[in-house]
Amino acid sequence: MPAFGALGCSSTINNGSIVVRNVPPRACISDAFGVRRADVIGPAWMDGARFDIVAKASTRDSSTPTLKMYQALLIERFHLHFHTGTRSDSGFELSALKSGIRLRDIGAAPADEPVFATIQRSNASHIVSSRGMTMVELARALSQRLSVPVIDKTGAPDYFAVNLEFNVPQLNGSAEPDPPNGRSTLFAALQEAGLRLESVKVESPAIFVDSVDRVPTGN
Repeated sequence: MPAFGALGCSSTINNGSIVVRNVPPRACISDAFGVRRADVIGPAWMDGARFDIVAKASTRDSSTPTLKMYQALLIERFHLHFHTGTRSDSGFELSALKSGIRLRDIGAAPADEPVFATIQRSNASHIVSSRGMTMVELARALSQRLSVPVIDKTGAPDYFAVNLEFNVPQLNGSAEPDPPNGRSTLFAALQEAGLRLESVKVESPAIFVDSVDRVPTGN
């Protein structure tokens, strides 16, 4: 059953379970619907409030995809009402280097729904980790970390084992990274994985929040 409170700062989506620690509603909606936080359009208070959510599918609901369960939880407990649309914005294309993707190729499909975690540490470093995710899913995770849309252009259909730790670079108005500041940046981490980001203009999907409760209903 879901539980709400306030502790760390992380989101983990596993096979039939969701564990969220100290995450604001805008980020919860972003994770549940697969859009970046900037593309969740709604009241400013959604960035200030913080919640814990712990949910696990019952046996009879175990066939329901975890993200669908997450969406249903937000609709039921937060009385989330929304409509979808698109926004034009500066963004990036994720592509492979000529040397190829240097991540372990899991194959055409994982054995089960992959563990997927995104963590923001107190020192501003980020982790994106999965035992099996597609490049489309990686692009979506990077989009959330950079707060600009990232579109997969690798053409790679397989699942890959991913474990990236990086500092999010500051982006100027043209969506280009600032010069390196001596710390490991996302761009350096991606280069080691045989990937790169190129600046483009994109149409990104958006969630427009019509209404949402500040206090969720209890179990």
